[in-house]
Amino acid sequence: MKKRKSILKKALIMLLCFCFCANMAGCGKQSGKKQDKKETASYEKMLQSLSYKKGDKVTLWYTKESDLPFLQESKKQIKEKYGVEVKLVLKDSVNYYEEIVEKSNTEEAPDLYLITNDKLKKYESAGLIEDNRFFSKEFLDKEYASVAVDAMTYESVQYGYPVYGETNLFLYDGTVVKEPVKTFDEILDFAENFEDDSNQKTILQWDVSNEMINYMFFTDQVVIKGEKGDNPDQMDMGNASVKKGLEYFQSLSNFLSIPVEKSSEEGVRKALSQEKVVFAICQGDYLKELESSKSNYKIGRMPDLTDSLKTKGISVTTLAAVNPLSKNSDSANLVASYMSYQMAKEQYQLTNQLGLVENIERKSEYEQQAYEQYKETTPIAKTLDMGNFWIQADIMFQNIYKGNSVEKELKKLELSLSK
Repeated sequence: MKKRKSILKKALIMLLCFCFCANMAGCGKQSGKKQDKKETASYEKMLQSLSYKKGDKVTLWYTKESDLPFLQESKKQIKEKYGVEVKLVLKDSVNYYEEIVEKSNTEEAPDLYLITNDKLKKYESAGLIEDNRFFSKEFLDKEYASVAVDAMTYESVQYGYPVYGETNLFLYDGTVVKEPVKTFDEILDFAENFEDDSNQKTILQWDVSNEMINYMFFTDQVVIKGEKGDNPDQMDMGNASVKKGLEYFQSLSNFLSIPVEKSSEEGVRKALSQEKVVFAICQGDYLKELESSKSNYKIGRMPDLTDSLKTKGISVTTLAAVNPLSKNSDSANLVASYMSYQMAKEQYQLTNQLGLVENIERKSEYEQQAYEQYKETTPIAKTLDMGNFWIQADIMFQNIYKGNSVEKELKKLELSLSK
């Protein structure tokens, strides 16, 4: 009898323990506690998933001669470390897409090629770009700037590998401006009190005919093809903030006193080289020249328009795209991933462009500041009809600068996109 009671007692204790454990597990789920996450696989660990072999040959197409030093160094390192040979082929950008289509089923086809992210949808629609099966979403989110991940994303799928990014730069003369300005309003206030003994300095200058720079006057409330630029149905260009931003742009025409026809990037850079401008906005490829000049200019955050009208710049990201028709797909993924991740720290020194891996050492203060600016931008949209948008936006900005109705010009732009 005692033995039976002892058995029952043990069974009851075991049952209570089981219920307690089950209840605790249930409580964990109900309280919303996260389950233990697996660590994000390292680059070296993910490399094991690729079946590349020594002696594999990969053909890479590109269109910018300035990319060559970076590509040559990448080629050299990949050959030394993995035995994979890379053939570099420079192509004319005019018929780049058509030639890739034409050569895709021939021996001359590229295994991978460089494109800017605004072309992503065009190549994806033609079946010419492989989705990124090597870098997990967790790895990308951990290792790369979020704007770079957005740039390579179309309808929640990541394509290609981000190699470098470009955006516009806001510069100021550190000898006369002690603290970076936060708004264009502050620049106007500065102008009222500035005394120029040389009587040669212009307060503010940028190429007002450049719609990629003028994009910031849409403010951060504009929606063009969705948050990631991949949704044709998401558009909001007529809200009050956008209109106020464009009105602010128009108001600056009197302050700048530069006819749109005479405005140019070359003019801005000449003024910078002669240190005749206090504040300037220029294209990102001026970065290395700026650093080499040893001038007093510093890079600041792109100013908002006012305390309530916030800006948002635009960026372009270059991707290494793997051709799905490649006979050496794994080796092509190795080359693309190596250029994107392992070579990111050398990108600036070799090409004056910004590597996009978050935690690399950036020895140049200019590079670090430009990278911080890139991270605050919106990636250029990737839908098929954006070529027409930029043509029409250019016309709109020029007409508004000349004094045309903001309301009417904005309406024309909206209508052009609905056709």
